[in-house]
Amino acid sequence: MLHWAVGLPAAERLLADWHPITLMMLRLLLAFGVLLSLWLAMDGLRAAQAAAWRRGLWIGALGFGMGTKLLLFAQWFTDPVTVALIATTTPVSVATIEALAR
Repeated sequence: MLHWAVGLPAAERLLADWHPITLMMLRLLLAFGVLLSLWLAMDGLRAAQAAAWRRGLWIGALGFGMGTKLLLFAQWFTDPVTVALIATTTPVSVATIEALAR
């Protein structure tokens, strides 16, 4: 929660110099690297090889990728407080997409 809360003011500062797409790519690649490393450390390589990567990437790109893109553009045009309020709906949206994908 602390990392998420710190990310909004950090993004506000970075958006002064960076384009939102560049910042989005960096944030998502960093998150992917951390989560993949943790997953491999906890469950091993076999679990990652057996995963449904195509489905996971589709859900992730649509849910988290588009969500991140829209939130960064919203922050670029407004402020971090507005984006924090909007971001509370992200988990519901992603859960809906996953349920529809079944």
